[in-house]
Amino acid sequence: DTVFLSKYPDTKNCPNSKTTNGTLNGAPGIYWTLCFTLVAGGQSFLASAPLFVGANANGSIYYVVLLLTPRDNMDSFVNEAAPILKGIQWKLK
Repeated sequence: DTVFLSKYPDTKNCPNSKTTNGTLNGAPGIYWTLCFTLVAGGQSFLASAPLFVGANANGSIYYVVLLLTPRDNMDSFVNEAAPILKGIQWKLK
C-alpha cells in the first residue's frame, strides 16, 4: 500500500471491499483491492487494483498478483482474468 500511496495520494481500500485470507491455486495469502486515481501524461482515471500476496511456509519465497483496471471495469476485468489466474502454477519449495 505504501508504494501506491507514494505515487497516488488518494489510495485507499475500495468501497465495499475488505482484506481476506485465502488461497490462489493452493498458495496461501491475503486478498484486498485498492482504489486510487491513476495519473500519467496529463490524463487521469479512477483505477482499481485487486491484489493477492503471500509467502511460502518458511518465508523464503514471496509472491504477488496485481491486476489493474479502470474502476468501472473491475468486476468484468476480474471475471475475464479468472481463467488466467486459475492457470498459475506456483513453485514454492
